[in-house]
Amino acid sequence: MNSNIKSLLIKDRREKDKKVHDFLEEQESDECLTKVAMEIKPGQSEYQIGARILEEFYQHGINLDVLIVGSDSRIFKYRHPIPTNKKVERYVLLHSAARRWVYMLM
Repeated sequence: MNSNIKSLLIKDRREKDKKVHDFLEEQESDECLTKVAMEIKPGQSEYQIGARILEEFYQHGINLDVLIVGSDSRIFKYRHPIPTNKKVERYVLLHSAARRWVYMLM
């Protein structure tokens, strides 16, 4: 097989593997965040919710670069609310930016 063709096939395979990996990692992140969201109860602080999110992601070997937790009026007051000791009354905004270091060998 021509070395140029072989290198193109390897490059194409790596790109496909990365797309599959990115999809699976995004799906796992969604599952972590959803699990915590389903556990939230009125009266919990944003700090408590943030700590629970960090714990869930850590158990899956996923690091968070960004963690946004805001509740009630803080959602509208701050574009990217960081967790505080404010207690949840009615609704919560959750968002994360996650990453996992994975080395793919070919």
